[in-house]
Amino acid sequence: AAAMVAIATPHRPWIDALPDVIRQRDLGEFDGAVGLLDDPAEQCRRPLSWEPGDGTLLLVGALGSGTTTAASAVATMCIRRCAPDALHLYVIDARGDAAWTAFEASAHCGAVVRVAETERIIRLLARLAETIDRRSTDGTNEPVIVVVIDGFGAVRDALGDVAHGETARRLDRLLRDGPAVGVVAVVTTDGSSSAGLAVPRAVTWVFHVGDAG
Repeated sequence: AAAMVAIATPHRPWIDALPDVIRQRDLGEFDGAVGLLDDPAEQCRRPLSWEPGDGTLLLVGALGSGTTTAASAVATMCIRRCAPDALHLYVIDARGDAAWTAFEASAHCGAVVRVAETERIIRLLARLAETIDRRSTDGTNEPVIVVVIDGFGAVRDALGDVAHGETARRLDRLLRDGPAVGVVAVVTTDGSSSAGLAVPRAVTWVFHVGDAG
């Protein structure tokens, strides 16, 4: 309209919309970011990022909405920013995503455990519970331990019978008490059950969900 009447272009009240696809090179100016946020009030873009010191990260979204991809990106960023002796990574995979297999080769990764490997889940959560106990007593919180739980509801279901009651309690304790001593979880859930959302004081990223309610 300004061009048609030969006047100066008016001030533009907003910046360009975010692109549909954001690649790693688009995040170059934002160290440690895994995405971009549009901040209309400030007319700027801000990095979407998470650090273990922020506490539990909860990624809520329907299957196929990108929660696993986001969790993988967060895990990748963590191991890029920290040396293996400063950060340890564990993965409990309930969705069977092949992306987690690549992490097994990382020096940071202690284990990638599939949901059907019940005995390995029991041993891992017992070890993490012992670590939380020890750190709560001696005051240490190094190295940082990041535990990715991809498909939290399915993991809870796998531990739902009476025989695994203690292991389920250890999972809850990991989420409740772990962050205070440097044991932090990155959790994906489709939000279909209350158990899948029982994560206290979590930083929450919401993706597309199947139920708008």
